[in-house]
Amino acid sequence: MRSISFRTILIAFAVGFFALGIASTLVRPRPPDGAGGPTSTVRIRPTPPPASTPQITVLVLGVDRLGEEGELLAVWLASFRPPGKELFLFGFPTDRKLAGGATLREAYAESPENPESLARLTSLPLDAVVVLDSNGFAALIDFLGGVPTGGATVDGAAALNVLSLLRDEPAASLLAQSRLLEALRARAGAVQAGTDLQPLLDLTPDHAWLTVPPRDLLTMVAPYLPFDAERVHVSLPAAPDGAEG
Repeated sequence: MRSISFRTILIAFAVGFFALGIASTLVRPRPPDGAGGPTSTVRIRPTPPPASTPQITVLVLGVDRLGEEGELLAVWLASFRPPGKELFLFGFPTDRKLAGGATLREAYAESPENPESLARLTSLPLDAVVVLDSNGFAALIDFLGGVPTGGATVDGAAALNVLSLLRDEPAASLLAQSRLLEALRARAGAVQAGTDLQPLLDLTPDHAWLTVPPRDLLTMVAPYLPFDAERVHVSLPAAPDGAEG
């Protein structure tokens, strides 16, 4: 009988953990509007994007912590495409090589203060770059109501702890990230008109860094809200390693 390595068990566990969430539509009850929370609120009133609305593309980078010692853990392109409210999420492994030969993780490590340098990953013009540390991603997951996994809901910290098992396995980590996003699609409608977005704005500057003011980013995204789970598409590029998108 062939032995199974502990690393293989970890990968199977982490990917399977998030795969459970795909079949679940359990939504944890959210507190009613006005129950607690900060007194300062930022709300948006989403409207259908007109046909003239341009495509919006945002590069989202996940790091263990902000600053020079931070390590790149996740790379996703979020593309909002009119007409309609389509959101396409394209993931890339951190060991994907750019034209110069450096991997995405290496390119980020060379210039963490300038994450816009990773924009050469794609030929699409970027409207913004967003960098979130682990605490920021956990807070975002909690804001959406947690990850549905079968008969339970997992909070952001627990979900990130599972992903941390795969930080040295870029391909497996990307697959687990995609399963996480697919599970979170059930939460797509959580952000409605009147939702208090102040908790997201409060992530800056300690846990999030943006190339545009946070309110400007919200203004860009507002026409696409609320998201419809059926219009959120998660995919992993099939381009060979070493080729830029």
